[in-house]
Amino acid sequence: MRKGIIAAIVAVALFAVGAFAATFTVTTEDVTSGTGEFAACATSVGVEFTTGNYSGTLGTTGGDFPVTQAVATFSGAGCAGKAATLAVLGSNGEAIAEFDVNVSGTTATFDIPTPGIPVGLVFGSAVLVEGTPIG
Repeated sequence: MRKGIIAAIVAVALFAVGAFAATFTVTTEDVTSGTGEFAACATSVGVEFTTGNYSGTLGTTGGDFPVTQAVATFSGAGCAGKAATLAVLGSNGEAIAEFDVNVSGTTATFDIPTPGIPVGLVFGSAVLVEGTPIG
């Protein structure tokens, strides 16, 4: 009798753990939940960084070109008027700075405040429109 009760308790515990162990992975740019669907406003985005004047003395260490602006160009006009966020990524893939603007037509221009970001620290970027990653 005792073995039966222990077996029943173990079975219920295992079922409870299995019933709640779930993952959610998104591998496309369209997310569907229930009967509503949300699609990204663009399928791709390109980011071009602009640098300012060199800070420091040429031929010495410690100087760098500062990134002063980034322009994101979207694959279509579906993002126009929406809030965009640019995350500038460092060498470890983590955001070292974030900037917010509204998309105008197919572009979003992010002005980076003085003194800018040293170009040597910029390893990539990520763009989100209203919280949804693009690209």
